Amino acid sequence: MAANAAPEPWFLSGNYAPVHDELTEFDLEISGAVPSELRGTYIRNTPNPKDGKGDHWFFGDGMVHGVRLEDGKAAWYRNRWVKTPKLERGAGAMDPEVTFRSRSRVNSKPSDPSTTTES
Repeated sequence: MAANAAPEPWFLSGNYAPVHDELTEFDLEISGAVPSELRGTYIRNTPNPKDGKGDHWFFGDGMVHGVRLEDGKAAWYRNRWVKTPKLERGAGAMDPEVTFRSRSRVNSKPSDPSTTTES
């Protein structure tokens, strides 16, 4: 970081830093112990700007993370991007074409195609 550059926002660094790749990992190393009775999959959905930038921590592409716990081990970790039109277009988090497009679909006569903004 340059001496005069603004510090990176907390939601883009440390444990909150964006994950840049889809991963599948097995037999994860753990600190401490996982009770052998604890069995299941922990899944969380997070904002995760693919370009690593963002003006707010709620903006950004989505990523789903999962960890499988069984027999006192973390058996696997997987993460996947939430496939959205914005992600597939490579648009930034604040791209107005994507951010505000869903609002333009609302109209007073949903059954009348002439009132929609989509062609």
